Amino acid sequence: MKFPNFLADVGDKPVPRASIRRRDEALPFSRDNVIWLPAVPSPLPGNPSAGQKSTYNRERHLLRKYAITSVEYDRLLKAQGGVCAICKLPPEIAHKGNTRSCLLGVDHCHTTGRVRSLLCVRCNNMIGSAKESPDLLRAAIAYLEHHAEPAAEEAA
Repeated sequence: MKFPNFLADVGDKPVPRASIRRRDEALPFSRDNVIWLPAVPSPLPGNPSAGQKSTYNRERHLLRKYAITSVEYDRLLKAQGGVCAICKLPPEIAHKGNTRSCLLGVDHCHTTGRVRSLLCVRCNNMIGSAKESPDLLRAAIAYLEHHAEPAAEEAA
């Protein structure tokens, strides 16, 4: 497909410097299968501090990968009470005090790109390892329940 035909099919950029992503990666680009991502903020001028670079990089990552801003991330975090949506632990406990990774990860559908909620690393890895399959997770629960050790009072 030639670029002018592509643009005719998906439409013009809504804002300058916007980027494009498919809603469903399995389908081709089309007007109904496109998400226009907001423009990533311009690089920091001059000699920015480490904190400014970190903030800029986080904002850029959230916009490019998940099409959300840090304000939207913070809104999700507040709505979840500051804890993982699955295990309900705050990130500093879920990560055993590892402050380098104490932010909750953005969980999203790998097919549509839709953001679901925020998860700690362990819970996000669990979902990914189960290939996002509820049936596989139910089978794992059944397995664990079948092989559970008897409670102390039952053994006595």
